[in-house]
Amino acid sequence: MTKALYEALVKVHEAMGYSENWAITGICDQAMSILRYDLEELSQVDVEMTNLRNLMATWPKASGNQMYPIPSPQEGVGPGQVYHARCIGDYAEAAHMWNKETSPYAVLRWELLDFLIETTKPE
Repeated sequence: MTKALYEALVKVHEAMGYSENWAITGICDQAMSILRYDLEELSQVDVEMTNLRNLMATWPKASGNQMYPIPSPQEGVGPGQVYHARCIGDYAEAAHMWNKETSPYAVLRWELLDFLIETTKPE
């Protein structure tokens, strides 16, 4: 892992709470936006995003779905369905994505982000 990926993940962690627009997207979208700004070569962004997805798959609680690594907290609802349901039904607010106090799904997202930061932390 590179320092750029670690720094992007730390920025994602820090950004939460500063912008409602960020609160409706996941870790990958946010990290990619930061990497696109921070890195000169777009090909390097692709490499880092591949590294990020591969690392997400090693998280002990990973769903097994590379596009949606956070498992669904609801029986019978897939991880992709939970992610995209953030604007409908029981998840009718952006807080579903990141608010640890109101959403079990958000708790898992924060756990994954903390895992990613710790795993990519330079020695």
